[in-house]
This record gives sequence, structure tokens and C-alpha cells, in this order.
Amino acid sequence: MPRLPMILLSALVWASFWPTSASSADGVTSTSLPREVRWGESAFAFSAGFIRDSLPVDAYVTRTVGAQYTGDKAMLGVGDSIYLRLTRGQEPARGDLYTIYRFLHKVYHPLRGRNLGNLFVILGIVRVTKVDQDLASVTIERSYDSIAPGDRVMKFALPRREDPPSPGRTLPDTPGTIVDIQDRRTLIGQRNVVYVDWGREEELAIGDKLDVYRVMVGLPNRSVGELKVIALEDHTATAVITRSTTPLLRADRFTFKGAGPGIAPQEEVRTVSLPPEQLAQPPEAPVQPSESPFTGSSQVDIATLTGLVNQLQYESGEAAVTAAHAEILMQVSDLLRNVRDAEILVEGHADDMPIGPSLKQTFASNQELSDARANNAVRYLVEEGGLDPAKLSAKGYSDNRPIASNATEAGKSRNRRIEISLQPKEQSEPAPEPSLAQPEGDAGQTLPPGGPPAPLP
Repeated sequence: MPRLPMILLSALVWASFWPTSASSADGVTSTSLPREVRWGESAFAFSAGFIRDSLPVDAYVTRTVGAQYTGDKAMLGVGDSIYLRLTRGQEPARGDLYTIYRFLHKVYHPLRGRNLGNLFVILGIVRVTKVDQDLASVTIERSYDSIAPGDRVMKFALPRREDPPSPGRTLPDTPGTIVDIQDRRTLIGQRNVVYVDWGREEELAIGDKLDVYRVMVGLPNRSVGELKVIALEDHTATAVITRSTTPLLRADRFTFKGAGPGIAPQEEVRTVSLPPEQLAQPPEAPVQPSESPFTGSSQVDIATLTGLVNQLQYESGEAAVTAAHAEILMQVSDLLRNVRDAEILVEGHADDMPIGPSLKQTFASNQELSDARANNAVRYLVEEGGLDPAKLSAKGYSDNRPIASNATEAGKSRNRRIEISLQPKEQSEPAPEPSLAQPEGDAGQTLPPGGPPAPLP
């Protein structure tokens, strides 16, 4: 009978993973959770987050119940019991479900600069076991990420059921943009989540596939990956990366590739009206750069350049090129690599906060701080980006050119920045070569069209 204990142990292990009727200590079963949020792609889409203006705050996570270790746990998961600090007007009952979520940051369009809303991610689902005045004891039923004190809570609601795409839907005929990524500190590739600037109003549908490409100045656009849409908002969507040949970045562009499983073929669902001049272009034709004040080889996508530089954010007193800055500056160097008939000016700026005592030995004033921001960016563009140092110049403007009010922290953050612009190259007028027909001493005269005048008879 030596195998019997092993068989029983195997049965217990399988039972622990079988999602049927496991009861918690309070008699509430986790299987009453809707299937859409328990497992599979629907649960992944539910937890992946979205861009919205706001979410209700019905409670906050406070602390663990008891002390499993010395002090409270720093991160919580399935099976843990916690307290929720309820906001006014909340009267939950035993067994009610709540969703725990986290606000990450505001989202600004990387190319156009407009505010798209706030990025939220879903952390887990909890069930109320007891209510005592403004505290609710809850048990974590599902956790998609670690939960910590201070996270926000709202009443649970199922994700919206999306309508299938209409047979005659019309998608945008201009490329879309990746506007944010879930974690800006990591390399973003397959199975990671990104957020795009197409949504329901642009007639995007769940399961749609998007081809991602990167604009390469002077070269054809470079294909870098593929996305699959998993959740929709009115003007944004959440997508998972299904293929990537390089880390995807904010401001990468995309075009519609096709419909997802169970949806009619592309030609039956997409009607795109292109201008006559674009009808003969292949699908992968490079996007034409924005209007540039320079001619020849210096055609630069000014909108993309501005959008990238606007993402360079500095902490107070900071001038070094961080890892986040480096990622953006490498894209900037790609845009500027073929500039030949213009000077590249990098300007540094600061807010109006005086330099504190701890920074005085590094930066005597905001002038030195703004100079350092510009010089460090130039150094990176040359040493890492491969740009010609003869084309680049740096200049600091201290706090003399604010673009926002320094009365608020948000305004100060906007003023701590660098700007990159193209300036006409100064050219001296070459002196005309003297002609043999001109008398000595008249070499500086300008000859009329057709050459020197005929000699007098």
C-alpha cells in the first residue's frame, strides 16, 4: 500500500486548484465570483487597466488583520484579510464584493500633448466579512497584483460587454499611437500591456490586431511588433503585445491589421477612404514628416520631435540623464541624425525654486542647473546617439522662460525641462571668383548674367 498516500496527496493537490466550491471560513464561496474575472483572457483584460478621467473611491485599504510576521505585511494576496476604511455613505453588507485598484499617473498624448485621462490598474477583488462603523473586514478573493495599504477601492462591477463590430465600420485612415505602457521602467515586449489612442468611437473592436511600426528618419518605417486589443474605452484601448522585435515605446505608431478570432475578414469590416494621392502607396509607405522650415535633407517630423522632448521630466535639482531620459534621447537622435543644413539648439530650463544648501556645491544657481541639463543632453546625443557635435549647441535660460505657473507643483514640473529646436545655419556669402576679363582691382564686382561685358569696339 505504499502508493496510497501519494495518490491521496495528488488528489488533494488537484482539488486545491479545481475552481468549484471551496468555502472560506465565513461560509462565503469564491466560486460565486463571475467567471469573467476568475481566469483566462477575460480576467487578464479586466486586470490590465485602462485610461479614464476618474473612478469612484468607496474605501481605502488600511492594514492587515493581525501580524503574520513582525508588523503588517507589505504586500497582500489571495486569502489575506484586511481592513477597508469606508468613505461616507458606504454601508456594505456581508458578502458584498469590492474592487481594489491603483492610480498610476496622468496620461498625455506623446505627440499632441493633450491630456487623455488617468491610468488605472485593477489589483484584486475582495469580499466583505464584517462591518464595524467605518471599517469593513474583507478577504481577498482574487489578486492580480500585490495589494498594499493606501490602494483605492470601489464597488465591484462586471466589465462592460462590448458589441460586435458592425459590418460596415470605418476605422481611422491615419495611423494611431501607443500613448502609454503599464510600467515605464521596464523593457516592453511580448505579453506586456500598452494603451493606444483608438477606442470605441474610432470603431475598434475586441480582438482587432494592430501592426506597430517606428518612424525612421530617412529610412522606411521599421516594423517592431503586433498588438491585440483586449479592452475598450471611448477614445483609448488596452492591448497586449503578441509579437515584438524590439522593446515597444511610447509614440510608436500603428495601423489596423485585421479582425480578431470570430470576426469577419478585414475586407468585410473595414472601409477606409483614402485621398487619391495615397491610393497608390503600399501599406508600409513611410509617413511623411511634418512641415519643416528647412529644405533638403533636414526634413524632420517636428511633431514627433516635440512630443518626445516633452516627455523628458526632471526632478527638482536633477540634471543627469536618467534611464528614462536615455530611452527618449535615443529616439531624438534618430530623428536628428540626417540634419545637415541647420544647427540643433538644446535649451535647458529650471523652475524658480532657489538652489538648496545641499546642492550649492554642484549648482551655484538655477543658471548652472539649466546649463547642466542642456549640456548633459547634448553629451548624450553625441556620445550615445552618434550625432555630430559640430551641429549641436547648448544654452541654459535659468528660470527666465517658464511655460507654466511656478505657483503649483504641476507648473514647476513643466518648467523643469529641456527644449530642442532647429536654427538656420549661418552662412557667409562666398566672394565671386575674379574673371580674366575683369581688370585687376575689380575682383569684388558682381558680374551680370551671361558673363563679363563684351569689350568696347
